[in-house]
Amino acid sequence: MVKQTSRKKPKKKRTPEDKGKVRITPDRGPSLGGITVTVSGLNFKKSVHCRFDKVVVTGNVRKGNKKAFCVAPMFARVGVVKVDVSVDGGRTYLPGIDYKLDADAAN
Repeated sequence: MVKQTSRKKPKKKRTPEDKGKVRITPDRGPSLGGITVTVSGLNFKKSVHCRFDKVVVTGNVRKGNKKAFCVAPMFARVGVVKVDVSVDGGRTYLPGIDYKLDADAAN
């Protein structure tokens, strides 16, 4: 009799640097805004706030509290802004992530 073993996919090992690391995708968008930015890397609660430079937007949490979605606001300039993320109602924010504002969506 042959013993069957279950084959599970090995879990990707997380390094200490990955723990609590916030990521956003895409990391660029048009300066006209309107792009949905996915925030991942945290255990989100009921709400999340994304601060693009000084503009705060309230996001939605989905995907089993693993991802949040914020819509990028409009800016009257191009370049890089910092995106800070808050999971405590906007009282504190995690360090910023670079988000590049392009002149148009084709860039």
